[in-house]
Amino acid sequence: MNIIDITMELIDPRGTFTGDPQASVVHDKRIYKGDRFNTSLITCSSHTGTHIDVPFHFKDNGAMLSSIGLQALCGYTYVAEIPDTQVITAAHLNEASIEKKATRLLLKSSSTGDPSGSGGNSQLLSLDRTGANWIIKNGISIVGVESMTVEPPDDSGFLVHQQLLNQNIIILEGLELQRVATGWYTLYCLPLKIGDVDGAPVRAILVSD
Repeated sequence: MNIIDITMELIDPRGTFTGDPQASVVHDKRIYKGDRFNTSLITCSSHTGTHIDVPFHFKDNGAMLSSIGLQALCGYTYVAEIPDTQVITAAHLNEASIEKKATRLLLKSSSTGDPSGSGGNSQLLSLDRTGANWIIKNGISIVGVESMTVEPPDDSGFLVHQQLLNQNIIILEGLELQRVATGWYTLYCLPLKIGDVDGAPVRAILVSD
């Protein structure tokens, strides 16, 4: 069994969406200071680093994290590589030879870039509305990207998020897919169990035979 960790470190500055607070880990109690044990205080947004968006993120009556079963987040998953482009369209997805039986889809860039939105190819592998329609029409239940947002850079209305989440399609953002080849894997995507929230950081891994 080969395990590939596709999770960004929580405090990696690339994992902060523009305008969100930077994740931090602060030393609280420390043995060298005379405390009996070591503890830390962790502060972050629910959309820090590698994380999932659930429908409640954009719908007040949408499904919260507490209602998302782990079976939706774990299982056979197809990783597709998309040639260099800033925004994925339906045409790109049609050309990617994605197998029809795929219901979980991770989209890998053939280039590297800063996923945070702060510079470089920051919005690489976002989806436009035609790409989102392709995801919906092809029965994809979870879609993942390397960027910290699935939105194209010129869409300030979060229309792609709304398109996907209105169809109860879970969005997985901030993936580390540089070392992952195209093909089939088993995805294990486990969010922190924090109840009625709009999303959460996850530990995501791919397993291959």
